[in-house]
Amino acid sequence: IQMKMCFFLILIFSLFVSSNSKDTKINYEESLSKYFEKFDKSLRSESKEEQKKAIENILPLKNDIAVLFPEHTDLIWNKIEPMNKELIEKYEEVAKELTRTVWVKFEAYDLTTDKTFKDLYVEIVKILPKGTPIYGLMQSDGKDQSANSKGYVFVNNKWVLIKGIHG
Repeated sequence: IQMKMCFFLILIFSLFVSSNSKDTKINYEESLSKYFEKFDKSLRSESKEEQKKAIENILPLKNDIAVLFPEHTDLIWNKIEPMNKELIEKYEEVAKELTRTVWVKFEAYDLTTDKTFKDLYVEIVKILPKGTPIYGLMQSDGKDQSANSKGYVFVNNKWVLIKGIHG
């Protein structure tokens, strides 16, 4: 009985550890596409608070920069922080600009493997922690308009936008 109980506890523990593991494989394309659908919806909200929160949530925090660039955190943060503040202060203008077109399709792609953009990201991949996802996003209105944005990084279990990350 003790052996069965011990086996049972080991089984339960291993299931718990595997279900709470940080190594869970994430489909980054799907994750970013779904995130952006929610982001777009929040920017279109009547609630100014929801719009502002959406802008705040996509911008990197200092601890995100510390994970991505541990040796240059302060240098990089000093450039990003003023841009973040400006975007947050002007969140209504930003939301209006980003929602001029009604996007119906969001397709994410890996910038480190995309044939059009991968050469721009060779150097940054060397600096970032190994395996850091860097993505772009193609948005379409389902008719004749599309937009392409780049610089989405998955860090600290969330997506952040770091404009100009390639140079």
